Amino acid sequence: MIKKIINKELHFGKHKIAFAAFLWFALAIIAVTLELLRGKENYWNYYIYQYFYQHIHSFTNPYIGIINEFDCHYGPTFSLIIAPFTLFTPWLGCFLWCVCNTWFLYFAINKLAIKDDAKKLILLISAIEMMTSIHSVQFNGMVTAWMILAFAYVEENNEKAATFFIVLGTLTKIFGITGLTFFLFSKNKKQFLLWLIIWFVVLFCLPMLISSPQFIIDIYGSWLNDVLHKNGVNITLGTGGMQDISFGGIIRRLLNYQAFSDVYLFVPFIILYVIPLLKKYNYTNPIFKQLYLAITLITVVVLSSSSESPTFVIAVVGCALWYVLHKKSSLTNTTILLVFIFTSLGTTDLFPSFIRSHYFIGKSLKALPCVIVWLMILWELNIKNFIEIDKINQ
Repeated sequence: MIKKIINKELHFGKHKIAFAAFLWFALAIIAVTLELLRGKENYWNYYIYQYFYQHIHSFTNPYIGIINEFDCHYGPTFSLIIAPFTLFTPWLGCFLWCVCNTWFLYFAINKLAIKDDAKKLILLISAIEMMTSIHSVQFNGMVTAWMILAFAYVEENNEKAATFFIVLGTLTKIFGITGLTFFLFSKNKKQFLLWLIIWFVVLFCLPMLISSPQFIIDIYGSWLNDVLHKNGVNITLGTGGMQDISFGGIIRRLLNYQAFSDVYLFVPFIILYVIPLLKKYNYTNPIFKQLYLAITLITVVVLSSSSESPTFVIAVVGCALWYVLHKKSSLTNTTILLVFIFTSLGTTDLFPSFIRSHYFIGKSLKALPCVIVWLMILWELNIKNFIEIDKINQ
């Protein structure tokens, strides 16, 4: 049944379109169209992005004073990402922005070296979360795409492109720095490091073209302070906040213990994350490396106090990738079903408002299935000998 849905094609005259691709773009276009029709306040995030560009262009620090009205926590390089869209009227710029985010992630998923059926299944599993992100006119689709492309280009031995997306992600939303893990999988490490430095210099300095060197240097410092301050605010907001939907958030909110520090999660995670990477013989196994991409995508969400509902497109794509890398079983099927129901549908109108706000958001339970997948991947990476799996499959 699932295979029939995956391979279903829609016919539009002489053209055939895969059902998964059609659903992916259709849901995103419906989402942004609805927000545009509801009025300016429903796509206010896009105005925030516009104003962020204008502040950089007019030498106004976007992280001081104005931050309460225009709540944007992206790096200065983001001003160049949004700049082309500001050439259009807000409603058209917003529409193109959302379509661009949707297309970028679609393109990235299709760059993965997995079977076509697996790509389509990832699109189907992630489509609702992509729609949620688009409803909020968020940037997460593009961020997810950059992380995937960094991995995909390393696998293609294209260090120039891989490092571009790593640096771009790092200088806009910090998350991109996790792509440095893929350095270990590179066959051209000298080129990787060389291009990493080149792109860092280029992309760090590029916003100076619309501003000034000293101003940009100064506000990079302001940005880092802003990110640290935001982390503290997210945690102290408790159940009243729409953020901190994370592993730490579950603990803080279920136990009503706001003093719980994410350090208690970070330290064991880093140990369990690094140990399998010491077994370099596993690097020849593509599934081993793809699982690292999956866990990287999930980690930036489940271990971040800034995680909110629209952020979960990143984690759900990671969960979907984990799912397609395994043979279907009652365990994997049940787990991905929990991801779909709790994470993707839990904050939609399919559930009563009280349950959505009090449990899925209020107790951070939207994150729970992703945390389960995250722990399962950590266990697998540390227990399995992937080189032996290669020998068995030969």
